[in-house]
Amino acid sequence: MICKAIFENRVDTLFVDVNRIIPGKIELEIGKYFVRDIDVPKVGDVLNALAQLVLKSKSEVTVLP
Repeated sequence: MICKAIFENRVDTLFVDVNRIIPGKIELEIGKYFVRDIDVPKVGDVLNALAQLVLKSKSEVTVLP
């Protein structure tokens, strides 16, 4: 799973589609993400959160059109 690989610093480059949103939440304590309905309070974009984690680990994020 990509989330686990990011937590283990095994991702060098993450490719993200600029028009794609995956509503959900990442549970940092267990290294997993959960897809949720976009209308649920406190639901964010899983892809955005994953990209932020990759950048914090000094790896790269490439946004594709």
